[in-house]
Amino acid sequence: MPLKGNAVILHEDDAVNHVAGMLGRDLTPMEERVVRLEGFATEVYEDDSEDKVPTIGVGQTGEWMDKSFPEALEHHVDRTRNMIPDFDNLSPELQIELVQATYRGDLGQGIDTRALINAGDFTGAAAEFLDNDNYRDADTSQQIQDRMYAVNQALLREGPYGQYDPSFEMLDSYIAQKGDDPYSIAKAHGLSSIDELANINLDVKDELNKGNVAEGQRLNVRYASVL
Repeated sequence: MPLKGNAVILHEDDAVNHVAGMLGRDLTPMEERVVRLEGFATEVYEDDSEDKVPTIGVGQTGEWMDKSFPEALEHHVDRTRNMIPDFDNLSPELQIELVQATYRGDLGQGIDTRALINAGDFTGAAAEFLDNDNYRDADTSQQIQDRMYAVNQALLREGPYGQYDPSFEMLDSYIAQKGDDPYSIAKAHGLSSIDELANINLDVKDELNKGNVAEGQRLNVRYASVL
């Protein structure tokens, strides 16, 4: 387990299981998403920023260092609602990704992104969100870039008018194997057609519709409830 000073930093399943054990219950989908992204620190450590901000638990700083993770998360949900008044009418996937972006500070700094979301222009918001130096910087970790890209993809998948669709659920992923093709992947994961597979993989939609998929390529394949 990675160490920062005296703190043990837990990641992914280890972090999720630890926080669930502390709370004595399973985590909600939103809680699990944030814990997987933030990890869990057992002791106070200084983060990697220039300010070396003291941090503990699930990325908890400042006044939230002495409070529980659910309290800290609720604060960030409320902040997201304040920035995005129609938050409760968005799909569960986008709600989760916007909150994790608030938790990291991206949404708070993204004035233009927020304006586009609030205007119902999710495609424009998706492009604007990645139009920043932090995403393009070669020194930015892949984990942070992937985290930002997930927000971009959730925005692209949102309905044209931001109306909540109860059938819309968070996507699971699949890594293409040698010999796979779009039809076989779609069929194996309960999707009705290549077109349905392509529509949940907008960044490679054209290639999928041409029947192309690369070994090792990660694709969205099916829905897993976030409710």
